[in-house]
Amino acid sequence: MWKARWEPYHIEAEQRRQEIKLGACRELGGLSEREVVIAGALVYWCEGTKDKIYRRTEKVSFINSDPALVVFFLRFLGVVGVPRDHVQVRLHIHETGDVEAATKWWSDLVGTPVERFENPVIKKHNPKTTRKNLLDEYRGCLQITIRKGADLYRRIEGWAYGAMLGGDPAEARLISRSDEVLSKILNDRGRQG
Repeated sequence: MWKARWEPYHIEAEQRRQEIKLGACRELGGLSEREVVIAGALVYWCEGTKDKIYRRTEKVSFINSDPALVVFFLRFLGVVGVPRDHVQVRLHIHETGDVEAATKWWSDLVGTPVERFENPVIKKHNPKTTRKNLLDEYRGCLQITIRKGADLYRRIEGWAYGAMLGGDPAEARLISRSDEVLSKILNDRGRQG
Protein backbone atom coordinates (compact mmCIF):
# COMPACT_ATOMS: atom_id res chain seq x y z
CA MET A 1 0.00 0.00 0.00
CA TRP A 2 2.82 2.39 0.93
CA LYS A 3 4.61 1.72 -2.34
CA ALA A 4 1.51 2.33 -4.47
CA ARG A 5 0.90 5.64 -2.71
CA TRP A 6 4.45 7.03 -2.97
CA GLU A 7 5.70 5.45 -6.20
CA PRO A 8 4.29 8.19 -8.50
CA TYR A 9 6.02 10.80 -6.35
CA HIS A 10 9.36 8.94 -6.51
CA ILE A 11 9.09 8.49 -10.29
CA GLU A 12 8.34 12.20 -10.78
CA ALA A 13 11.22 13.21 -8.48
CA GLU A 14 13.63 10.95 -10.37
CA GLN A 15 12.50 12.37 -13.72
CA ARG A 16 13.09 15.90 -12.40
CA ARG A 17 16.57 14.94 -11.19
CA GLN A 18 17.45 13.59 -14.62
CA GLU A 19 16.06 16.67 -16.40
CA ILE A 20 18.20 18.98 -14.27
CA LYS A 21 21.34 16.89 -14.83
CA LEU A 22 20.83 16.62 -18.59
CA GLY A 23 20.00 20.34 -18.85
CA ALA A 24 23.20 21.25 -17.03
CA CYS A 25 25.16 18.89 -19.30
CA ARG A 26 23.75 20.56 -22.44
CA GLU A 27 24.34 24.01 -20.92
CA LEU A 28 28.06 23.35 -20.57
CA GLY A 29 28.59 22.10 -24.11
CA GLY A 30 31.98 20.95 -25.41
CA LEU A 31 35.34 21.82 -23.87
CA SER A 32 38.27 23.40 -25.65
CA GLU A 33 41.65 21.70 -25.36
CA ARG A 34 42.73 24.38 -22.85
CA GLU A 35 39.66 23.65 -20.73
CA VAL A 36 40.37 19.91 -20.91
CA VAL A 37 43.92 20.58 -19.62
CA ILE A 38 42.61 22.73 -16.76
CA ALA A 39 39.87 20.29 -15.78
CA GLY A 40 42.17 17.28 -16.21
CA ALA A 41 44.86 18.79 -13.97
CA LEU A 42 42.28 19.56 -11.28
CA VAL A 43 40.71 16.10 -11.57
CA TYR A 44 44.16 14.58 -11.15
CA TRP A 45 44.98 16.85 -8.21
CA CYS A 46 41.79 15.68 -6.48
CA GLU A 47 42.00 11.97 -7.36
CA GLY A 48 45.59 11.18 -8.32
CA THR A 49 48.70 10.20 -6.38
CA LYS A 50 50.72 13.16 -5.16
CA ASP A 51 54.38 13.61 -4.40
CA LYS A 52 55.19 14.17 -0.71
CA ILE A 53 58.25 15.70 0.91
CA TYR A 54 58.73 12.47 2.87
CA ARG A 55 58.06 10.24 -0.17
CA ARG A 56 59.38 11.48 -3.50
CA THR A 57 57.30 9.74 -6.15
CA GLU A 58 56.73 12.13 -9.00
CA LYS A 59 54.65 9.73 -11.02
CA VAL A 60 51.22 9.94 -12.56
CA SER A 61 48.87 7.40 -11.04
CA PHE A 62 45.10 7.95 -11.10
CA ILE A 63 42.44 5.56 -9.81
CA ASN A 64 38.67 5.85 -9.90
CA SER A 65 35.48 3.82 -10.20
CA ASP A 66 33.53 6.48 -12.14
CA PRO A 67 33.57 5.49 -15.83
CA ALA A 68 32.99 9.06 -17.05
CA LEU A 69 35.89 10.37 -14.96
CA VAL A 70 38.20 7.60 -16.20
CA VAL A 71 37.28 8.31 -19.83
CA PHE A 72 37.78 12.05 -19.27
CA PHE A 73 41.20 11.46 -17.71
CA LEU A 74 42.25 9.42 -20.74
CA ARG A 75 41.01 12.26 -22.96
CA PHE A 76 43.13 14.67 -20.92
CA LEU A 77 46.19 12.44 -21.39
CA GLY A 78 45.60 12.46 -25.15
CA VAL A 79 45.29 16.25 -25.25
CA VAL A 80 48.58 16.72 -23.36
CA GLY A 81 50.36 14.32 -25.71
CA VAL A 82 50.90 11.17 -23.67
CA PRO A 83 51.64 8.28 -26.06
CA ARG A 84 49.09 5.49 -25.65
CA ASP A 85 51.87 2.92 -25.10
CA HIS A 86 52.91 4.85 -21.96
CA VAL A 87 49.46 4.30 -20.43
CA GLN A 88 49.23 1.30 -18.10
CA VAL A 89 45.91 0.12 -16.68
CA ARG A 90 45.13 -2.10 -13.72
CA LEU A 91 41.90 -3.27 -12.14
CA HIS A 92 41.42 -2.92 -8.37
CA ILE A 93 38.50 -5.02 -7.16
CA HIS A 94 37.24 -6.78 -4.05
CA GLU A 95 37.63 -10.53 -3.98
CA THR A 96 33.85 -10.85 -4.04
CA GLY A 97 33.74 -9.13 -7.47
CA ASP A 98 33.92 -10.78 -10.88
CA VAL A 99 37.50 -10.01 -11.98
CA GLU A 100 37.12 -11.37 -15.51
CA ALA A 101 33.85 -9.56 -16.25
CA ALA A 102 35.09 -6.31 -14.72
CA THR A 103 38.34 -6.44 -16.70
CA LYS A 104 36.42 -7.01 -19.92
CA TRP A 105 34.03 -4.17 -19.11
CA TRP A 106 36.87 -1.68 -18.43
CA SER A 107 38.75 -2.95 -21.47
CA ASP A 108 35.76 -2.23 -23.71
CA LEU A 109 35.25 1.19 -22.12
CA VAL A 110 38.82 2.47 -22.42
CA GLY A 111 39.81 0.64 -25.60
CA THR A 112 42.74 -1.21 -24.06
CA PRO A 113 42.96 -4.94 -24.83
CA VAL A 114 42.55 -7.22 -21.81
CA GLU A 115 46.04 -8.61 -22.47
CA ARG A 116 47.55 -5.16 -21.81
CA PHE A 117 46.04 -4.92 -18.31
CA GLU A 118 48.50 -5.29 -15.44
CA ASN A 119 47.74 -8.05 -12.92
CA PRO A 120 44.66 -7.00 -10.90
CA VAL A 121 44.82 -5.90 -7.28
CA ILE A 122 42.41 -8.06 -5.33
CA LYS A 123 41.16 -6.46 -2.13
CA LYS A 124 40.48 -8.85 0.73
CA HIS A 125 36.96 -8.81 2.11
CA ASN A 126 36.62 -7.43 5.63
CA PRO A 127 33.56 -9.07 7.23
CA LYS A 128 33.24 -6.15 9.68
CA THR A 129 32.61 -3.75 6.81
CA THR A 130 29.12 -3.43 5.40
CA ARG A 131 29.73 -3.04 1.67
CA LYS A 132 26.95 -1.74 -0.51
CA ASN A 133 28.77 -2.34 -3.83
CA LEU A 134 27.89 -6.00 -4.13
CA LEU A 135 25.49 -5.49 -7.01
CA ASP A 136 25.94 -6.98 -10.48
CA GLU A 137 27.24 -3.65 -11.80
CA TYR A 138 30.17 -3.57 -9.35
CA ARG A 139 33.30 -3.29 -11.50
CA GLY A 140 35.92 -2.11 -9.05
CA CYS A 141 38.24 0.78 -9.86
CA LEU A 142 40.56 1.36 -12.79
CA GLN A 143 44.06 2.59 -12.09
CA ILE A 144 45.84 4.51 -14.83
CA THR A 145 49.60 4.88 -14.46
CA ILE A 146 51.91 6.65 -16.90
CA ARG A 147 55.31 5.15 -17.62
CA LYS A 148 58.08 7.77 -17.66
CA GLY A 149 55.64 10.26 -16.18
CA ALA A 150 57.77 12.43 -13.85
CA ASP A 151 57.78 15.44 -16.17
CA LEU A 152 54.06 15.04 -16.82
CA TYR A 153 53.48 14.90 -13.06
CA ARG A 154 55.37 18.20 -12.66
CA ARG A 155 53.33 19.79 -15.47
CA ILE A 156 50.07 18.57 -13.92
CA GLU A 157 51.07 20.07 -10.59
CA GLY A 158 51.87 23.37 -12.31
CA TRP A 159 48.59 23.39 -14.26
CA ALA A 160 46.60 22.57 -11.13
CA TYR A 161 48.20 25.33 -9.08
CA GLY A 162 47.90 27.70 -12.04
CA ALA A 163 44.17 26.99 -12.23
CA MET A 164 43.71 27.34 -8.47
CA LEU A 165 45.83 30.47 -8.01
CA GLY A 166 45.55 32.28 -11.31
CA GLY A 167 48.86 31.26 -12.86
CA ASP A 168 51.31 33.18 -10.65
CA PRO A 169 54.49 31.05 -10.82
CA ALA A 170 55.98 32.71 -7.72
CA GLU A 171 53.03 31.68 -5.61
CA ALA A 172 52.96 28.16 -7.02
CA ARG A 173 56.69 27.77 -6.30
CA LEU A 174 56.15 28.81 -2.69
CA ILE A 175 53.17 26.53 -2.23
CA SER A 176 55.10 23.45 -3.15
CA ARG A 177 57.34 24.21 -0.16
CA SER A 178 54.82 24.73 2.59
CA ASP A 179 51.15 24.56 3.49
CA GLU A 180 51.83 27.49 5.83
CA VAL A 181 52.81 29.63 2.83
CA LEU A 182 49.61 28.57 1.04
CA SER A 183 47.53 29.68 4.04
CA LYS A 184 49.31 33.05 4.07
CA ILE A 185 48.70 33.63 0.34
CA LEU A 186 45.03 32.72 0.61
CA ASN A 187 44.59 34.89 3.71
CA ASP A 188 46.29 37.84 1.99
CA ARG A 189 43.99 37.41 -1.00
CA GLY A 190 40.98 37.38 1.30
CA ARG A 191 42.03 40.69 2.87
CA GLN A 192 42.45 42.28 -0.56
CA GLY A 193 38.84 41.49 -1.34
